[in-house]
Amino acid sequence: MQDAKRRAIIFAVLSVLLATVAGFLFLEETAALQAGLGAPTTVYVAKQEIASREILRPEFFEAKEIPSKYVTSSMVTDPAEIDGQVSVVPLGKGDQLTKSMLKPARQLNDGESRMVLLRTSDKVLFDDSFTAQDRVDIIVSYEKDPKTGAEKPKTTVFMKDKLIVGVSKNQKSIGIELTLKEAEKLVYAENFAHSIRVLKAPQEHDMKKDNEKDAQDDPKNSQQQGQQQQNSQNNNPQNNNQAGN
Repeated sequence: MQDAKRRAIIFAVLSVLLATVAGFLFLEETAALQAGLGAPTTVYVAKQEIASREILRPEFFEAKEIPSKYVTSSMVTDPAEIDGQVSVVPLGKGDQLTKSMLKPARQLNDGESRMVLLRTSDKVLFDDSFTAQDRVDIIVSYEKDPKTGAEKPKTTVFMKDKLIVGVSKNQKSIGIELTLKEAEKLVYAENFAHSIRVLKAPQEHDMKKDNEKDAQDDPKNSQQQGQQQQNSQNNNPQNNNQAGN
């Protein structure tokens, strides 16, 4: 009986010793692995979808810790780097922010302009997909006359050839460059208009190509018209007889 107890005690002690050694080895291996990965470093990922060239705020992002081994110099690790900047590409939820995406928030061509965000909804319809630097026309329909309030449906070309300075990743919102007065009118239309349609306007490069094509085609057309006129005169017997007389 005493031998059995003695063996049980010995096995228990050995088990404790082996467990202690195993735990020590595990902790040592974990420490070595962590040392190889480096200390955790905070980076920032988007909490929501963010349109390109939309002015960024720290609250748009959430902190995420990753081992410093995987941190590159291009990653944003300080929230102060975000405030007042814009991203040159649209960001989706969970996308990591890098310094190469950031530009100062001076994206508007005119210091007096504003970027107004227009989102698709039941009353706002985009007739095409857009990218930054596209130009758009905006058509607005009212059920009542906005000036008199009379029951008089009205559709009008609200704004023409306005520059898009930002587009969301899901194409559901665009940032339009407007003056403060135009921004006021657009916000009013969003609140009280029955329908807002956004159409892609002729783009500058397309208009330039069309003009160049017209310039190239004009000499050809003139030459063809002159040739046709000459052929018509030659084929007209009356003109030939008069010329002979």
